[in-house]
Amino acid sequence: MDFQIPKKRFTFLHKQYVAWGEMDSFLHLNHVVYAKYFENARVEFFRKLNIWNTEKKINQGPVITNLYLRYIRQVSYPDFLDITLGILKLDSRSFRMGCTMWNQNNELVCLASGDFLWFDFLIQKIILLPDILKETLESYKIDLL
Repeated sequence: MDFQIPKKRFTFLHKQYVAWGEMDSFLHLNHVVYAKYFENARVEFFRKLNIWNTEKKINQGPVITNLYLRYIRQVSYPDFLDITLGILKLDSRSFRMGCTMWNQNNELVCLASGDFLWFDFLIQKIILLPDILKETLESYKIDLL
């Protein structure tokens, strides 16, 4: 299931250091770490844009329903990655976030996307995205044509 993810840098940028302990026995970044890097970038995206307060317990927030990763190039310690995020799809209750990861040589190393629902944790139900969230996410929407 290959989602359409443009092979370009998106508007939101998160810098990620590659640590020695994240390597596998073949001396390249373990495949599961890419998902963690995508998560790190998403948390910073939400925090910096004041979309979702990660410091306080709140009653609603994003819940991931699907995660897609396409590995393109190996990454090894020491490296820094530029992780860029954009919104690929936006609906009344959900959104799809796209992610591209770039090494220090400006080479694309990974494409990723995630589908999210907005969830009310008190009532345990999917709810509509708040208007302010939709407006903010709309400003990061990527044209897929």
